[in-house]
Amino acid sequence: MARTTIRHRLITRFGSLFFIAFLLVLLLSRFVLQVFYARELQADFEEEMSIISSVFKEEFRENISERSIAEVLESVRLSKRRLDLFQLDSNIEFLTIANGNPRFLTGQEDFSNDLVGEISGLIMEGDINKVITLNSGDEYAMKVYISPVEKGVKNQKSNLYAVIYIPVANETELLGTFTSILLVILASVYFAVMIFVYVIANRISKPIRRLEAYAISLGKMTSNKPVKIKTNDEIEALAGAMNHMAEEVAQFQEEQGRFLQNASHELKTPLMSIQGYAEAIMDGVIEDEKEALGTIVEESERLKRIVTNLSLLSKIETKAIQIEMKAFHFNTCVNDSLKGLQTLAEDSEIGIVLSIDKTEGVMYSGDRDSIVQVLINLVSNAIRYANSKVIIKTEIDSSMVEGPYIMIHIIDDGNGIREKIIPHIFERFYKGSNGQTGLGLAIVKAIVEMHDGDVLAENSPNLGAHFQIRLPIKNKNSNISHHML
Repeated sequence: MARTTIRHRLITRFGSLFFIAFLLVLLLSRFVLQVFYARELQADFEEEMSIISSVFKEEFRENISERSIAEVLESVRLSKRRLDLFQLDSNIEFLTIANGNPRFLTGQEDFSNDLVGEISGLIMEGDINKVITLNSGDEYAMKVYISPVEKGVKNQKSNLYAVIYIPVANETELLGTFTSILLVILASVYFAVMIFVYVIANRISKPIRRLEAYAISLGKMTSNKPVKIKTNDEIEALAGAMNHMAEEVAQFQEEQGRFLQNASHELKTPLMSIQGYAEAIMDGVIEDEKEALGTIVEESERLKRIVTNLSLLSKIETKAIQIEMKAFHFNTCVNDSLKGLQTLAEDSEIGIVLSIDKTEGVMYSGDRDSIVQVLINLVSNAIRYANSKVIIKTEIDSSMVEGPYIMIHIIDDGNGIREKIIPHIFERFYKGSNGQTGLGLAIVKAIVEMHDGDVLAENSPNLGAHFQIRLPIKNKNSNISHHML
C-alpha cells in the first residue's frame, strides 16, 4: 500500500477546503446579486413611472387635445431613459382598459394574447406597482411592472396603464456574465492559494523528511551527526529532542562497549585462574591439591558474585525487577541491615557508631529488600576502607519545597577517596584498591534512583569517605512532624 505523505495530505485537504469555500462564495455571490438586482429593478421601474407621469402632466394639463394620445405615448416610450445600474434597456408599452377589455396603444405586436390576458388579469386583481415574472420557465418569459398613468385630467379616473418590461433572458445573460467573471477571479485566486499551500506544505514536510532520514540513520547506526533544523516551532523542538536522543544513544553505546570490555576482563580473570589450577591438578604439578581446590572455590565464588551483581544491575536498569513499595519502620530496616555485617566489622576490628534517633518512629514507603541491599553495600564498603570506625547517621531534611527527605550518612575514618576517581565512583566495574567486583556502588546508585532519590560521594573534612543518600518520603502516614521542628 502506497504511503500518503504529509505534503500530499496538506495539499489535498486544503485544496478541497478552499474549493468548497470558493464554490460557496460563488453561489452566495450569485444569490446576493439576484436579490440586489430584484431590488434595484423595482426601484428603477418606479423611477421610470415617475418620469412618465411627469411627462403626461406636462402634455395634458387640463384636457386631452386633438393630438393623438398614441403619438404622445409613442414619444414617451421612445424618449425613456436607460436603466443605469445594470445598463439594461427596458421597454415601455401603454394599454387602456375599456369595458374590461385591454387594448395596447403601442407595441401590441410584442405581446401574445396569453400575455395580454395575464396582464389584464393582474390589473383587474389590483396586482400592480411591483415587478412580476410572466411565463416563468418559457423562453419568452419577461419581468413586467404595471402602473396606472395619471394624465392630469381633472375629475377623470385613469384607465391608462404603462407596462415596463424586460426579457428574463437579459437578466439571465447578466447573471451568467457576472458568474463567469467571478468564476475566473475565484479560479485565479484558487490556483494562487494552491501554489501558496504547495510551498507551505513543502516547507513543513521537508524538515520532517530530514528527521525521518535522520531517525533511519540512527537506527542503522550509520550516522550520529546532529541534524540542524530552524523552524521556530514544534518541529525544531522535535529535532532538538532527537539530537539529544542521539547523544544519549551514543553515550549508551559507549558505556555498553566499556561495560562489555570491563565485564569480559572481570570474568576472564577468575576463569583463567580456575582453568590454570584445574589444569595443574590434572597434570599433577600441584603439591598441595587442597590449597589449589580452595583457590578454585574462591575464584568460583568471586565469579558467582560478579554474575549475580551483573544480573541484579541489569534487572534494575531495565525495570525488569519488580519492587514492592510498602511502608516499613525505617530504623528497623537499618538495624536489620547491620546484623549481617557485625561479623565482618569484628573480623576487621572496625567499630560501628550508630546514630538513628532522629528517625525514630518514621515509616518509609519503598522496597525494603532493596534498601537493605543499599545499606549492606555501602557499610561493607566503608568497613573495608576504614581504619577504626564507621559512622552511620540518619536524619530528616524538611528544607526542600517538594517535601521531606530521609538523609543517610555513612562515614569512615579511612584515607578518603582520591579526588580524580570521585566522578567515576558509581560507574560499573570502577573500583578502588580494595574493591571486589566494582558493581556494588553502581547497584546502590540504581536502587536509590529507582526510589527517586540520589546518592553522593565525597570526602569528609575530618574523616575519610562520606556517602550521603537522600530518599523522598512519599507515604502520607509517616510520623515525622516532631522531626520538622
